[in-house]
Amino acid sequence: MSLAKLTEKLLYNSIIEVWIALCEDYKEDWKSPDLFNSYMNFIKSNTFDIQSLGVCPSGTGLKEQYEKKVSIIFGNPNASFVIKTTDDAINKLTTFISSKN
Repeated sequence: MSLAKLTEKLLYNSIIEVWIALCEDYKEDWKSPDLFNSYMNFIKSNTFDIQSLGVCPSGTGLKEQYEKKVSIIFGNPNASFVIKTTDDAINKLTTFISSKN
């Protein structure tokens, strides 16, 4: 799903869902560990409205593994994390991903 479609539905979206949508829009491989780590460093080093949900990430696929990694990075492996997808946040994120092309 494209980032535009994703953000039409909800104001807060899963950090992983946003990641996958960004990669889809910019033809990047969302499964790349190096690119994902850069994305997480970018999010942590910039001002984004991040919220935790009291839902533990579950599942065994790669997407779920990345969800668990996000939870650990943000300090609570028993929660899922979402990012407020305002226009400002989307602009920052697209600047990050477009710089990787």
